[in-house]
Amino acid sequence: MSRAGLTEEVSGRAFGLALAAISVGALFLRCWGLEQQPLTQDDAVVAISAVNYVELGHLGPTMWNHPNLRNLLVYLSLWRFGDGVWALKGVSVVLGSLAVPLLALAAARLLGSRLAAVLAAGFLALDPLHLDLSRQAVHEVYMMPFSLAGLLCVLEYRRS
Repeated sequence: MSRAGLTEEVSGRAFGLALAAISVGALFLRCWGLEQQPLTQDDAVVAISAVNYVELGHLGPTMWNHPNLRNLLVYLSLWRFGDGVWALKGVSVVLGSLAVPLLALAAARLLGSRLAAVLAAGFLALDPLHLDLSRQAVHEVYMMPFSLAGLLCVLEYRRS
């Protein structure tokens, strides 16, 4: 099959359906068994740091140089949803899952190939390290969706 044939196969509606299926799969993998996963020491420290930062204006006990957006988002989640596992790790689950379709959109724009974009999204959806970080309260997974969203905004600005 020629390159043009592959591009035609993954176009329009097929791209949207494939991306939706991969995104739902990514969310499922990040949520599956989360309640049974024990909290790590890092998870507990994130909750304390979020409360200290918002209610007391203090940094810590996590390192002072960690981004405080995590503290704000985790505090908001804890305030809204209580003190359970979902409230503590929910922001990471959502942002980790959101990175998957954002990567596909960025790859499609940059590479001009919807097939490559679907493959990139599929690889990220299944990546063990990204999966693990998306299931923790730590901030490491936050950078990717915000960076990809920024990149997409720049690409759209340049296009227009």
